[in-house]
Amino acid sequence: KNYEFIVANAHLHWNPARGDVKLYQMWALLKATERAVSQKSKEKRAVIICGDLNSLPDSPPIQLVLDGNAKVSAEIYGQGLVSAY
Repeated sequence: KNYEFIVANAHLHWNPARGDVKLYQMWALLKATERAVSQKSKEKRAVIICGDLNSLPDSPPIQLVLDGNAKVSAEIYGQGLVSAY
């Protein structure tokens, strides 16, 4: 049987002080990946997200990938909860 997978690659912004930019870039990457998956047939596919994410494991961009949402601080990101969906 043939299997399909989608690979998404990104190089997120480098500056640690611009977490807002990194979070937006990750959100945009997830949305584009979601659109690519939805354009295919309804069979399940593997999705591989890779790249230079310039983010720590517990940072909001990585939380967004792992949990589908990210808690953000008011000083850097504005108040609230950001959701990928």
